[in-house]
Amino acid sequence: MAAALGSTATTRSPPWASPTSPGTFVRHPLALAACHAVLTYLKEAGPELQRKLTETTTKLADSLNAFCQEHGAPIAVKHFASVWRIVFTEDHPYQDLLFAMMRSRGIHILDNFPCFMTTAHSEADVEAIRKAFCDSVLELQADGFLPGKPVQNAADVSASFDPTKPPVPGARLGRDAQGKAAWFIADPDRPGSYMQLKTSV
Repeated sequence: MAAALGSTATTRSPPWASPTSPGTFVRHPLALAACHAVLTYLKEAGPELQRKLTETTTKLADSLNAFCQEHGAPIAVKHFASVWRIVFTEDHPYQDLLFAMMRSRGIHILDNFPCFMTTAHSEADVEAIRKAFCDSVLELQADGFLPGKPVQNAADVSASFDPTKPPVPGARLGRDAQGKAAWFIADPDRPGSYMQLKTSV
């Protein structure tokens, strides 16, 4: 600025003129203070802190992997220490809907990004993650967005529910309160309304 104004003063700023240098938060006093506080906390807590976080992460990953294997979902949870990540073992066009489904259940995971277990996560938080993941996978499988293992007694189910064959004349195909396919017929007591038949799956 001095040069632009015609001054002979140097244009170099003194080293104490700015608390930052190129880069995000590099040498910023707040960043340094936060880093110091974290390192101090880790030193005071000792190796037990990392051990517990690793144990919690491993239990969650093992639980989710066992669920995926049981239900034939093409998903695996990879982890190291307290870092874990959802990985698709096959490519499917709408597989990333999993993250949107989990967000709709209160768990936000940035699509295909790694996650970190922290000391702030309680047992209830971990269970909420597990439930949101499992429920989302099951819903995606039920709607055909992800493949899965056939349900037990699949032949009996297929025989009792065929979307091309209404169980009674005039029955209409729809979804019940749980979002599952079901047959509906006109409700004689409420003109213009429909009632669900008990033959749904």
